[in-house]
Amino acid sequence: SKILDAHSLGEKLSQRWRWTEFNQYYGLPSDEILNILETNDHTIWVVTLSGMEWYDGYKWNIAVDKDNKFVKPPFGLYTNHNIIPGFKDECITFYENFIVSIAKKGISKKQIVFQNKKIFIDDIGKYEKTKLLLVGHTEKKRKLYLVEGEDVSEFPLPKIVISSNFNN
Repeated sequence: SKILDAHSLGEKLSQRWRWTEFNQYYGLPSDEILNILETNDHTIWVVTLSGMEWYDGYKWNIAVDKDNKFVKPPFGLYTNHNIIPGFKDECITFYENFIVSIAKKGISKKQIVFQNKKIFIDDIGKYEKTKLLLVGHTEKKRKLYLVEGEDVSEFPLPKIVISSNFNN
């Protein structure tokens, strides 16, 4: 009777779950998926070697620019594989010294400059409700930066004092 119960359970699960394989045949720009994420509006996004697409529940849609033209990612975009959900319905990633916002309505990018120097981005994350923290570098040094709207500032880190005196 336990085998019959397991079989019945299997039938119930197979009726609830429907698996679909998505690939180029089903509209993806590439079969090589680098990253997948869900934004705050529950949209599923995939990053492939050929670009980004979002799924509307029926078909895959190519991320396009403001003129509704397909945007081929510049060399390096998406290769860092770091893409995060944005604050609304967008995804956020970076390449070189640009933060890139990708939404259903289009793609926009913002150059990151601090004290007239381009900040090349190494990593990015959300901070509080509307800010981004990024690890970036100029020619010399890697630092932590805070991006809020159009403002870019260094993010203060606590000073760590290491003492060479070890008193027992």
